[in-house]
Amino acid sequence: MRTCYDPQLGLEWLRVFVALQQGHTQIWRVRSSLKDYQAAYELLHPGRCFVEALDRTEFFRSWVNEGDQSEQQLRNWHGSMRGFARWLFESQHIDHNVMVYVSRRDVLAREVPLLQLERSLQREIARFEKTFRTRCERYTGAAHRWNLCRNRPECLNWSSPEAEEECWRDWLAQLALGPEGLIWKRDLIRGLERFFDFLVKEGRLEANHFSNFLRLRPARATLVEGSGNLEPFLKAPKNVPQLPEWMKSYQAHLEGRGHRAGTGSATLSNLRVLNRVMERQGLDRPEEITADTVQAYLAVYEGQGPGQTSGSTRRLRLITLRGLIRFLTRRGIQAPLRMVEAWPRARKAPFRPHIYSLNELSRILSRLRAKAEHSPVPLTWLGLEAIVFLLYACGLRAGEALRLRLGHVDQERRLLLIAKTKFYKERWVPLGSGAALRLSEYLRLRERAFPTLGGADHFVFLSSRGNALSSSVLRLEYRRTVDSLAIGTRGSEPPRAHDLRHSMAVHRLYKWYSEGADVQNKLPLLAAYLGHTHYHNTQEYLHLAEDLIRQAGRNFQQAFEQVVGEVAREAPAT
Repeated sequence: MRTCYDPQLGLEWLRVFVALQQGHTQIWRVRSSLKDYQAAYELLHPGRCFVEALDRTEFFRSWVNEGDQSEQQLRNWHGSMRGFARWLFESQHIDHNVMVYVSRRDVLAREVPLLQLERSLQREIARFEKTFRTRCERYTGAAHRWNLCRNRPECLNWSSPEAEEECWRDWLAQLALGPEGLIWKRDLIRGLERFFDFLVKEGRLEANHFSNFLRLRPARATLVEGSGNLEPFLKAPKNVPQLPEWMKSYQAHLEGRGHRAGTGSATLSNLRVLNRVMERQGLDRPEEITADTVQAYLAVYEGQGPGQTSGSTRRLRLITLRGLIRFLTRRGIQAPLRMVEAWPRARKAPFRPHIYSLNELSRILSRLRAKAEHSPVPLTWLGLEAIVFLLYACGLRAGEALRLRLGHVDQERRLLLIAKTKFYKERWVPLGSGAALRLSEYLRLRERAFPTLGGADHFVFLSSRGNALSSSVLRLEYRRTVDSLAIGTRGSEPPRAHDLRHSMAVHRLYKWYSEGADVQNKLPLLAAYLGHTHYHNTQEYLHLAEDLIRQAGRNFQQAFEQVVGEVAREAPAT
C-alpha cells in the first residue's frame, strides 16, 4: 500500500533540504533538479505529492529513459534525488528509499531497473549499519541485496518456509554468478549471516535459519553450479580452541581487577597464541612449558606460524606470560617462574611525541574552520575542529572523544563524562569557554542536520551519513591538514592527533614551572585529569617540560646576545 503525503508537506521538506545545503558549491543544480522532478510528477499526477514516488522507480525510470537530457543533467538528477531521498529517510519522513538501489551507471545508460519496495527492511539495515564503528560496505551491501531479493513478486510470500528457502537459494545463485571476487563473496555471505543475527537480537526473527541453511547440501549445490571455488567459504566457521581452565582463571582474575582481557583484547589474543603453541607441542599443563615453548610463543605470527613479529608484540606477549606464570605460582600451581622471569626483555624503542606550539595549534584550527566554510558537508569539518580542540583543551584520547554520547555532555555545567576509557576509569572533565563554544556550535548544526538522532545514546560526532565518525576519518583528515600546513616533525614520528594530548600535559607543566608552583604536588591533579592509573605515566611529561624550558632559555639567551651585540656595534666609540 502506497503512503500518501500532503503536497504542501513535500514542498516544506524540499525547502528544508535545500536550506541545509547552504554552502554547497552546486546548490543551484540541486535546487533546479529537485524542482524539475517535482514539476514533472505533479504534472502527471495532479494533487499528489512527489515524495510518494520514492518507494518505487517507475516514475523516475520513465523520467530518465524517455527524456533527451544531457549526461550532466542526468548526473545532477541522480545525485540530487539520492541526497534528498537519503535525507528524508534518515529524518524518518519516509519508510522506503528506493534510490539506494539506483546507481549512476544505470542512470547514464538510461537503464534504470524497475523496482518496488513493499516489505522493505531498510530501517533494520540502517540500525544494523550503526552497529559498526566504521563503514562496512560488504556486510550492509549483503543486507541490501537480500532486501531487493525479498521484494521481488515471486518472493512476497516470505512467511512460508519453502518460499524462504527458495529466496535464499536465488540469492546465493545470483551471488555465485556475480562478477565479484571470492573474498568479496565470502564477506557478503558472512554479512547476511550477521544481519540475520541482528534481526534475531532485535526480535524480528525467532532464529537464524540462514546459517543452518548454508550448511545443507542443496545450498552448496546451488553455489557449485555457479562458482565451484566458493564452496570452501561455506564450510562451518573455524572453531576457536577453548582456553584451558588455568588460563580462564587468569583471564577472570584480570577482568575482576578492571583490566581488559575479554574479546578483542591483546591479553586474550596472547593467551590464544600460547594455547595454540602448546597444542602443537603436545603440552597440556603449565609446568610443561619449556624454553622452546616460550621461544615459539614469542616468534609465532598471529598464531599461524613463524613470522617477523615486532619488538612491541614480543614485549606485550612476554608481559602476558609473566603475569600468567606469577598468577599460577601464587595459586600453588607449578610453573617455570624462574625461567620466565629471567627471559631477556625486548627493548622498547624510545618514543618522543611531537609537542605543538600554540601557533601550530591556531593554524590547524583555522584550516579546519576554513574547510568547514567552503565544504558542502560542514558538519564533518566542524566536528573535526571540535574534536581537535577537545583533545588539546581537555587532554582527551582520540577514542574517548569519538565515543562521546549526547548523554555524556552537560552543557549547563560545562562538563563531559568520559566513559569506557583505556583503563576503565570514568571521569568528569570540565570544559573551558572555548571548548564549550565550539561544542555547542557543532551540536546546533548536528541537531538541524539529524533531528532524529538526538537521543542520549547517540554519538556526539557523526559523519555526513549519520554514522559515528570513525577514527580512520579523523586520522586521515588530520594528517592531510597537518601536511598542508607544512608543520615539521619534532618527535619520533610525524605529528599525530594523539600528540595534542601530550602537548596539553607538557604546556600545563610548563605553566606551573613558570608560576613557581610545586610541580610534584600538582602531578596527582594532572594524572586524574588525564585519566592515568599510575603517577609514573604522568611523570614522563616532566622530562618533556624540562626540555621545553631549557629550549626557551636557549632561545632567550640567543636573542639577548643578539641584542647586546647590536647595541655594542651601534654604540659610539669612546
